[in-house]
Amino acid sequence: MSKNNLNIKILSVGGRGANILDRLNSFDDIGIDRIAVALNSKVFSRIRVKQRIELTKEYNLDKVENIETVVKQSIEEKRGEIEKSIRGANALFLIGNLANDTTHYQVAQIAKIAKENDILTFFVGSTPFPFEGKNKIDLANKNKEFLENYVDAVLVLESAKIMMNKISANEALTRVDKLLGEMISSLVDLVMKFGVVNVDFADLKSTIQNAGEIFFNSIDGTKSDVGGLVNDLFVKNQFANKNNKLKKVLYVIYAGKDVLMEEIGVIGEKLKENLDSNARVIFGVINEEKMGDRLKIVLVGC
Repeated sequence: MSKNNLNIKILSVGGRGANILDRLNSFDDIGIDRIAVALNSKVFSRIRVKQRIELTKEYNLDKVENIETVVKQSIEEKRGEIEKSIRGANALFLIGNLANDTTHYQVAQIAKIAKENDILTFFVGSTPFPFEGKNKIDLANKNKEFLENYVDAVLVLESAKIMMNKISANEALTRVDKLLGEMISSLVDLVMKFGVVNVDFADLKSTIQNAGEIFFNSIDGTKSDVGGLVNDLFVKNQFANKNNKLKKVLYVIYAGKDVLMEEIGVIGEKLKENLDSNARVIFGVINEEKMGDRLKIVLVGC
């Protein structure tokens, strides 16, 4: 598939997801559609997103015996609109709040519709901050595990790691949303940018399809400390990940035009130390003049 023909869409579910989606308006400039799905039309009044799907709310959760069935039915009632909005997509990023009783069911049903249309699905979210309480954190973890059975790839930012930087509460909340946006941008760039050694959408799909929770990180530094850079790639990660030794990996090196094959080889050898001995590895190299004597490595795997 040509990089120029790749079609990627981002869809938010609920108010929390819509808030994040609103901040991702830069994707409009590169032809990535943003779609908001929500129960309450008030959510739409505060966001700058053209494509909106309002769910009908004809139930009271306090009086419902099987929340999953009812919530999924509300998505099915809008199947036609949802299918129309995601038609032609190769990949769909789903954004929502893990720490409530309904979003994960809605996301699961939308992911099911997407996969029926041969669309690669991602869920992108974050864990609650520690001060939000153990119950919310436990609920988010439970819902994350639920989604691993429905979405091809689940990526969850650990909000507690943001707080370790001793920043203000407001800055922490903004930082979470920014990191989620940067993560989506990095994954999009992997398959849309042309490089000296290219990776394409088929490479990404074969790496993470039906993977559940995946590993992702992006890190940059100087060429003089490749070993430290690769180590940081696995150690300094703000995304949740339970995979110890990755079995399938795709990574891209961003470097200046003077990067040597020897340097690329060293990175590959260092990465192997953190992978399964029989891991399948796909890599790409993209020259960016602005990198100078610096390197950036973006890696995704499971």
